[in-house]
Amino acid sequence: MPHFPSAGQANDAQESEVAHTLRIRVKTRRRRYLEQNGDYFDSPSLELADPLLYDRMIRRFQSAAEREADGREKGYSGMLEADLMRSEAKIDALNHPDPNSPLIYRRDASGAITAEEQDERREIALNCEDGRHTTE
Repeated sequence: MPHFPSAGQANDAQESEVAHTLRIRVKTRRRRYLEQNGDYFDSPSLELADPLLYDRMIRRFQSAAEREADGREKGYSGMLEADLMRSEAKIDALNHPDPNSPLIYRRDASGAITAEEQDERREIALNCEDGRHTTE
């Protein structure tokens, strides 16, 4: 005896297809925006959006000259804001560890909060460009 899908199953499949189409459309719009506005990833506010991710993927690969140029561009108040946001994020990560995070934050002997790899097998960005591609 052949099996014909009921009307309810057909509607579910159509709704699923419509939802999939909408998700693809949103992703396409986002990608088009990023391609047209390539300076989005160079924005100083990107660091403030997720200070720990920025620190791990971009900041640690910058040379002293690049960090100094960033500091001049941001100004004293911008540097202070970024440092405070990063420090508060580290304290929060120390007090409320995320089990899905690849990093564990601990205090070292001097009292500074340092990040350690939770799992050495995870892929680590090798340079600043790799870090930017990982965060996209």
